[in-house]
Amino acid sequence: MGTTARDEIIAVEQKAVDHAYDCCAARLAELTGGSVASASASGKDSVANRI
Repeated sequence: MGTTARDEIIAVEQKAVDHAYDCCAARLAELTGGSVASASASGKDSVANRI
């Protein structure tokens, strides 16, 4: 597998992970009645730690 193909696969997987975090953040906001940290790495970590 070439570097380009690998990079494309990683990009697709990262998009899926980002979407999953966004869904978790939205659901958490619904459950807590508040907003959740932005989609920065630290924000994602805080969402993961709350679930």
